Order: sequence, then C-alpha cells, then structure tokens
Amino acid sequence: MITFDEFDMRKMVVALDSLQEALMGDGKDVSNLLVDEQRRLTRTIVNFTPPIGGKGGSPKQAGEDAVKRDLYSLISEVRQPLFDEIGSKYGLSDVNTWRSSVNGKIQLVWAHLDPTGDRLAEYHNMYRNNKGRIPGLGTPPSNTWRARVVVPTGVRDPYVKKVQDRVGRWRAKWAFAAASKGDHYPSWISRHFGSVGDGAVSDFSMLEDSKDPSITFGCRGPGAGSNRRKIQDALNFRAKAIGRRVKLILSGYREDIAKGIRARARALKSGEPYEEVQ
Repeated sequence: MITFDEFDMRKMVVALDSLQEALMGDGKDVSNLLVDEQRRLTRTIVNFTPPIGGKGGSPKQAGEDAVKRDLYSLISEVRQPLFDEIGSKYGLSDVNTWRSSVNGKIQLVWAHLDPTGDRLAEYHNMYRNNKGRIPGLGTPPSNTWRARVVVPTGVRDPYVKKVQDRVGRWRAKWAFAAASKGDHYPSWISRHFGSVGDGAVSDFSMLEDSKDPSITFGCRGPGAGSNRRKIQDALNFRAKAIGRRVKLILSGYREDIAKGIRARARALKSGEPYEEVQ
C-alpha cells in the first residue's frame, strides 16, 4: 500500500499555498481583478451616459448647451414695463390677449408669468418629459407669441446657470463607486460626488468573500435604465475581457510554478490601457 506520507509534498504545498496567496491573499488577484474590471466597465458606461459630446465639443459643453436650449425654449423674457402691464391687467397665468406692435397686432398666449423667478424650478419640472428634456412648442402662427413661462429681462440666465451647474450628475452616479476605490474623473463629474446621495449604488462588502467575491454598483433615479442595451453590451465585452485576463494570469502562475518560484499576483499587469473619460 502506498500513502502520500511516503512522498515529499513540500514543493506541492508551497505551490498550492502560493496560488492561494496570489488569488486571495495579500496579492489579491481576484479582488484586484474585480476592482479593475469594475473601473473599466464604469468608464465605458460613463462615456455613453449623457451628455455626449459632438462636432468637436466636449460632453460638458454639449450638456450646458442643451440646458440653455431647453430653458430658452421654456422661458421667455420681456422688458419689465411690459411684464408689469400685462401682469397687472391679466394676472400671472393663462394670459391670452392682443397687443399692437410696429408690425401690427400680435396675440400674446402666455401660460405663466413669474415676476421674480422663484417658481422657475417648479415650472421646469412641470414641462419636462420622461427624459428630462423640454419638448418644443412647434411653430406658432406669425402673429402669435406663445410662451410657457415669461419673466422680466435678466431673470432667466441666473436660473440657466444654476441648472448648467448640475451637468454631470448622471455620470457622477455611475462613477461614484469606482471613484471611491481611487479612480479619477474630470472635475465636472467629480464635483457631484458629495451630493449624489442614494442615487449612487456602491457596495464593496462582498469583495473579499472567499467563495463568491463581488461588487455591486449602479445608479438610481428616473431614466436610470434608459441605457440598458448599451450597458448590457458593455457587460458582455468586459466579460470576454475578464476571460482573456484570467487565462493570462493562470498562464503566468504556470510559468512561476514551472520555474520553482511562488506564483506571483499579476492581475493589475494584465489589462489594456484605460478608456479615457472626457
């Protein structure tokens, strides 16, 4: 009868111990691989989360321009004397009257008048569609001034600037988890990390689990699933990339063991260059 006690198992034990150490110990190839792949996946998702740059412009500029177009479509400005005159005669809502101008008579069809701009956020939310955008009014008759919200001259732009300062919040929700593990993002995204609250999902509590390590991340809010197909495509791509990286890591382990040395952690050396976030 032959038993394992009759063999020198020291080299095998060392090899197995080194594999365990490389995978789950201080080297932590498994957790390093997960964190690194979550970072790569996040960057891909962030890059196709609106705003998207176009015609040579940056995503930030594209977002700010979209905000301005929406709010200029929603909010009209008039000189203070005319605003006061119309408001005093017809009230602050559902104005429908005619007024003479140098080009003849013009019909004023104004849904809301806001003397100070204090209700602009309320009206903004009222007219947003399910994508958060302001639908166009269409082309009114040539003798009609149709407006959803009217304010005195000078009131609109401060609100536009306030909303433009929010550009990047959706990207920040997605990026929050990766950033908490040391990834870096442009300032127009990172400026929101302190205010995304529970809109960002970030859970690394299972990262060191010995049986089933994992990372949970994402975002919450209306429209959060609008990029579902692109996210699935990105997941599929990264799944293939993980498979390739695992093969490289295991190949490296084999080389180390064949040389009679301890298997070395190498997950962080197996990835392609990081995708840039603009």
